[in-house]
Amino acid sequence: DKDAPEAATKATQSYRYGKGNFQIHYALNKPPAWRGEGLDKVALLHLTPGLDGVSKACNEAVRGMLPEVPTICLGQPHALDPSRCPEGKAIL
Repeated sequence: DKDAPEAATKATQSYRYGKGNFQIHYALNKPPAWRGEGLDKVALLHLTPGLDGVSKACNEAVRGMLPEVPTICLGQPHALDPSRCPEGKAIL
């Protein structure tokens, strides 16, 4: 504590943790076979039961809980830029 500036140590006392996340990167041999038409052209999908599900998951996280049903954001960069992976392949 003595080596850190006083302003920095005071700032740590009021630090608020945010919602956590993590990323997993996949290289796929073929694009995903989505059930919904046109989803192969969307760069960012939100896998959720709906807007109420997103709200519930956020509220649970704010209260320090692990969401019962988390919202999963899934990126498909190749949907915007096919040069990001070999032809016929996909990345998530």
